[in-house]
Amino acid sequence: MANINDYLDWRGDITFAESPFNEVDNLILSVLSYLDFEGIVPAPFVKEGPKAVAIGTANREYQDHQIQKEMTAFSDSFDSQIPVLLDKAAHSRRFRATKLTNYVERTDAEKDKQMAAVTFLLEDGTKYISFRGTDDTLTGWKEDFDLSFMDATAGQKDSLNYLNMTLRGNRRPLRIGGHSKGGNFAVYAAAYCQERIKKRILTVYSNDGPGFKKSIARSPEVESIHDRIRKFSPEYSAVGILLTSTVHAKLVQSDMQGVNQHNAFSWQVLGTKFVEADGRDPGSILFDRSMNMWIDGESEENRKLFVDTLFGMFMDQGVETLSEVTGNKGQTAKIVWNALREMPKDSRNKFLKIFMNLQKSRMVAGAEGLYEAGKLSLEKSAEKREARKEERAERAEQTDARGTDVKVNWIELMKSRIFHIEPGEDTESGGTSAGESEGDRPAEFGAGLDDLEEW
Repeated sequence: MANINDYLDWRGDITFAESPFNEVDNLILSVLSYLDFEGIVPAPFVKEGPKAVAIGTANREYQDHQIQKEMTAFSDSFDSQIPVLLDKAAHSRRFRATKLTNYVERTDAEKDKQMAAVTFLLEDGTKYISFRGTDDTLTGWKEDFDLSFMDATAGQKDSLNYLNMTLRGNRRPLRIGGHSKGGNFAVYAAAYCQERIKKRILTVYSNDGPGFKKSIARSPEVESIHDRIRKFSPEYSAVGILLTSTVHAKLVQSDMQGVNQHNAFSWQVLGTKFVEADGRDPGSILFDRSMNMWIDGESEENRKLFVDTLFGMFMDQGVETLSEVTGNKGQTAKIVWNALREMPKDSRNKFLKIFMNLQKSRMVAGAEGLYEAGKLSLEKSAEKREARKEERAERAEQTDARGTDVKVNWIELMKSRIFHIEPGEDTESGGTSAGESEGDRPAEFGAGLDDLEEW
């Protein structure tokens, strides 16, 4: 199997004139917005210098000045492969005429905001606006949880403003997309942008992006672009299945396991399309049920209290990244314990009750999953038994048919052996064997033949 890096190796020499923009191209551009293009790609409304920069130039400057910083700051395979993807795209015929413009990055811990975007000007005359997904900052992750109780987060509002402000006076057709939270931002911005901009949108791509509160997911604004939204998620999706989405996702095969399938470099590619998966992973279904059960069972006030308390435990201790939380479990446990001990009793009890409700939701969802799995197993067993019963009946019919054929063939054989009549010859017509006349045949033989056929 192959991924998006392999796609550029195999199809990078094919231009957009030869093969139109496709879903794999979308994922490539949505992933590239994770790179820090500060000082490389022009910001919106610059008064001096170029308005856009060629992808080859952006690649050279990035590799010269940023790659060491990026490679030492991150250790997982996702972040380490993005500079390689940029280099491959810059050296491909397909993307080498691409230009980058309007790069912005805004992170504000006080406002729970983490948003970044960049615009790609493609050779086919279109624009692709790419919104960055969640990075390693706790601020970015907290904003993800804020989606469960807020109509619009600060990052969503900035994404909408980015679209409305940067697309003034331009008539290029638009594609908008992002990976993870960037997919959510893309859908939100496209749904609520100015009507003159919305009319130019060709497609909105959500690559395993979370959904929205039900009131937003089913709003007239989102409905107005519903037919233009394309959503992709891996077999085991733990992000794309969060909250509510009215768009059916195309499931993609991944070469990783569990939550690691969120890594876009694990998505399998064949030609110009993703390799479709047969269905959702049972673990993803269980996670989806438990989270939605918890969200539906808690008030927005309680969800906000839980999220603020949970992230506040770490932010108050100066923890800034998710890597710090997951990288030292002993230190993390100590932070949580101290925070709970110092918390007022009423607040602590409320937090723990909400936390226990979350665990209860997981257990109930798990029990329901086991029940449905058992029920499905019984149904399949019943279907197999019925299929075996039908098969036995069919074999019996075939046996009866073969028995009749054998009897007929045996009668014909006896005719030929005893009466010298060739199989199929009409005995009533008076046929005789060679050298034998009708008078040579004893009369009782005719009766015997009738008896034989009767038998």
